[in-house]
Amino acid sequence: SEVEEEPDEILPEGEEPDEILPEGEEEPDEILPEGEKPDAILPEVKKELDVILSEVEEEPDEILPEGLIVYTEDKNGERKEEYATPGACSLPLVLLVDEGSASASEIVAGCMQARGRAKIIGKKTYGKGVSQMVCSLGGSLSDGILKVTSFKNYRPDGIWLGEGVTPDIDIENNIDLDEYGNIIFNADGDKPLQKAIEVLME
Repeated sequence: SEVEEEPDEILPEGEEPDEILPEGEEEPDEILPEGEKPDAILPEVKKELDVILSEVEEEPDEILPEGLIVYTEDKNGERKEEYATPGACSLPLVLLVDEGSASASEIVAGCMQARGRAKIIGKKTYGKGVSQMVCSLGGSLSDGILKVTSFKNYRPDGIWLGEGVTPDIDIENNIDLDEYGNIIFNADGDKPLQKAIEVLME
């Protein structure tokens, strides 16, 4: 018998498929009811390695406290400072970090702790503490690259970020990733997240 081929297109040209949600699960209309505001902020910067210094300036004003975020020094001692613009809110804030928090996420954590803006919960951060320039060895990146350390990053209180950020509350990150990168929780759930919620409820 002949085998029918699958059509190239299931939907008419120009039409987008509806998002499929797990059985019994409905898509929420909004995160919060209209007119309501959050009582606290709980950002997570775990496993954040591949970000650059310029991204720190793009952090929401609600997150970064107004004033000095970080300063850098090159080999000649030349200093450059980065500042957050006015407008930071006063909501309680807890920041979740782990050993994979580095670069911009580590700068944010260090700033929060040094300025007393947030409680830091999790494990000590990566401790990168430097910013690098990426130079191509040819006409394109496929020809090879050279990473050149250009300057060191310091918290507002003068501590070098290469020492890492020690959390205010040290708690083991009890999650794993499967072969596809999906988060797997053990029977106890996400302990750092549970602790963060507990702190915010105090």
